[in-house]
Amino acid sequence: NTETPADQDSPYKQSLIGCRCVCPFCWQPCCLPANHLQEGVQHQCLGHLPRGVMRGTCDAVTHKLLLTTFCPEDIQSGRTFSCLGHCKDAGTCTDRKCTVRHSFSQYRDYFPTWNISTQDGAEGSQFWHFLVSRFAGELVQYWNKKGRRNRVMPDIPEEWKEITEEESLRALRG
Repeated sequence: NTETPADQDSPYKQSLIGCRCVCPFCWQPCCLPANHLQEGVQHQCLGHLPRGVMRGTCDAVTHKLLLTTFCPEDIQSGRTFSCLGHCKDAGTCTDRKCTVRHSFSQYRDYFPTWNISTQDGAEGSQFWHFLVSRFAGELVQYWNKKGRRNRVMPDIPEEWKEITEEESLRALRG
């Protein structure tokens, strides 16, 4: 690497690269310029991904089912996320190894610089429904090989199985 730290933080590079933060739940990148927080604008994504696709995240009950929900759905639901020290970072807990589960609807208490709109990625979700329904077996194999043992796919809704490749690509293009 021939770059110096000064090169990496140059205004020109920042304008090309944009914000380097990712959604704390699905790891989708923030779509805004690098300096948006200084301008008072919170992180946001063009669309969110099913957490089981990007991270191999599983449900909190069986610890096996890959999650197929999107961050905006989780925020509207009664679902919870694992603390993993986020509450310590937010100043609401003193235990770094906290195992408390927090409501997705209260995510801003732990990630105050993020704005996860309930509309984020509504158009692109059809693409991800298609992908998950068509490649469920491959996703499970991939995450099991990556050390996420015993992952299984939940029951896929019938309407997801009816989505054609053409419909999914059209939805992705918006």
